[in-house]
Amino acid sequence: GNAAFKDCTAFRGDLDIPDTVTDIGITSFAGCLNLDGTLTVGSNLTRFNIGVFAGCSKLTGDFENILGDNIELIAKSAFSGCASLRGNVRIPKGVLNIEPESFRSSGVTKLTLHDQVTSIGSLAFYDCRNLVGDIYIPNSVVSIDRLSFYGATKLDGTLTLGNSLQTIGDQAFDGCGNLKGVLRLPASLEDNPQGLGAFSFRGCVSLTADSLVIPDKLYRIGQGAFYGCTGLRGNLTIGENVETIGISAFFQTSFSEVKISSSVAVIGNEAMANMQSLKVIDVYAKSIAVGFNAFSNMGDVVKVTIPDDAQGFIGLPLVSCAGTSCGCSQGNGGSDSGHGDNRTVCAPCTPGSFSNEVSRDSCHLCGSGRYGTNKALQSCDLCSEGKTTVG
Repeated sequence: GNAAFKDCTAFRGDLDIPDTVTDIGITSFAGCLNLDGTLTVGSNLTRFNIGVFAGCSKLTGDFENILGDNIELIAKSAFSGCASLRGNVRIPKGVLNIEPESFRSSGVTKLTLHDQVTSIGSLAFYDCRNLVGDIYIPNSVVSIDRLSFYGATKLDGTLTLGNSLQTIGDQAFDGCGNLKGVLRLPASLEDNPQGLGAFSFRGCVSLTADSLVIPDKLYRIGQGAFYGCTGLRGNLTIGENVETIGISAFFQTSFSEVKISSSVAVIGNEAMANMQSLKVIDVYAKSIAVGFNAFSNMGDVVKVTIPDDAQGFIGLPLVSCAGTSCGCSQGNGGSDSGHGDNRTVCAPCTPGSFSNEVSRDSCHLCGSGRYGTNKALQSCDLCSEGKTTVG
């Protein structure tokens, strides 16, 4: 029954579950801290219920032998804290959901998921410090919940994300600095309510990309989502429905070009700070609230473009680079940010002024005999005969 032997600290030696047993009650052996022998499981067991071996840190055994083909449920916290249970966790075909904390702080060394698993629960493999090898997320998986692999610092294989994935939760792979492979975010990622969570890939310095596209179904990019992912390079494209780029979302990444879609309304504090390789910023939004130091400490940005009909950028300057290293696009001019930090702001030239490829560091008055009635002009028109202007 449930809690049958819970907290029986006097138990020692082996634990043999005979073939006659099909189910073990909730928390039956939880807290049996001194069970220090080998766990053997009969061939007819179908369920590992909630917390059944939670905290049995000295219990030994091989997951390959423990997780038989008949298993249909590995419930929440079933093997949580079982640090001495080792080996490959090969999820049985009958198990479709990996429940929260099911293998938290266990001794699992490898993970194999079959192609019908649909979810990986929160903290499922949290603090699994012996887990190594590849992490292959099959196309059947729709969610990887928060902290799923947090603390699995020895993961050193290739990460592959399936094409049906809708959610990557907060800190899902946070700190997995040895996890390799080319990072591709599936187009299926969406906000429901969370698509790409805070710090989801923070510190994953060994993940690489020559380009990264944030999927169109996302409305926001979580705080610190790619913080410190220095292996991410090339072009970064923000999806067409993203409204918010979170605080420090791309801090210290290595992208050289960023395309900010027309849907973006908020760029958080330090969202793209310390991007030393950034050269080109293309902005398609007309108005953005830009957070503190959102673009601080960048490299030598050589090109910045904003829409001709931009309405301005609320908050601190969109562009934060020194001196004349920021070249504004034609029809736009650069001016001092007014913050005493030698930063430049690109904004559309006002009516009666222009900038072009020859002279784009600032907006220039049209001059005598020429006029311009619109914003963001690249040239001015000649006055008609008999009319003139004062330059």
